[in-house]
Amino acid sequence: MIITNGCSFTRYKWECWPHYIKLLEENTLVKNFGMSGSGNETISRMAVNNALKFKDIKKFYVMWSGYDRYEIIENKSAYEKVADATYSRWDPDFNWHVWFGGHPLKEHHRYYQKYFLNEDHNRFRTLERILYTQQHFQQLGIDYAMMIFKEDVLKHENLSAAEKTIYNLIDWTKFIFYKDKKGLWEFAKENFPNEYVDGDEHPLPIAHYEWTKQIIYANSKELNNDDKKAIITKTQRIKDKYGRS
Repeated sequence: MIITNGCSFTRYKWECWPHYIKLLEENTLVKNFGMSGSGNETISRMAVNNALKFKDIKKFYVMWSGYDRYEIIENKSAYEKVADATYSRWDPDFNWHVWFGGHPLKEHHRYYQKYFLNEDHNRFRTLERILYTQQHFQQLGIDYAMMIFKEDVLKHENLSAAEKTIYNLIDWTKFIFYKDKKGLWEFAKENFPNEYVDGDEHPLPIAHYEWTKQIIYANSKELNNDDKKAIITKTQRIKDKYGRS
């Protein structure tokens, strides 16, 4: 079994890179637990929970998301019908309702961003979550790889003393980067600038397949011609539907 976790760059309304791992890893079950809007606290908790929950994990892939995101936990949601700022789901493993990415009401979300969020704090918490997740994987003997959806998820220079301590404990050999510590965002923008639809910053399936083939598998695996043609056809249908030729 292969498990994947991340945000909307891992699971979206069209196929993302976990789908192509599934196609490239024939006869292997792939479970994708990515959720749109997920911040790194959510991603870390879900990854550790899945690592503890499932057996016979062949590989675990985690794609870290925006450091400025946070989550709201409720035992019973009062905002399901009026949410205008984020996404949510009921999580039966924890018996609570999770709002991914922030408060469901924009006015509360903006207030929290203004008065309670700190960029340096959030970056530090991301490093903590990465280390926490790696330590669980290592303790459980799980083979894993980590990625970032965008370059600014991580800071590698001008770190505080405390940041350096956490940073140096992280196993960076377990990270798969594009070029010099870049992510899927930069890979798609630089190599597939036309593989988007109007008003949406999420790259289309072709870019996700090439990320999987070139970056995750370093060109060691490739789909057959029929599957490649299917990606092109599906991508064009998405462009026709959402507004780009």
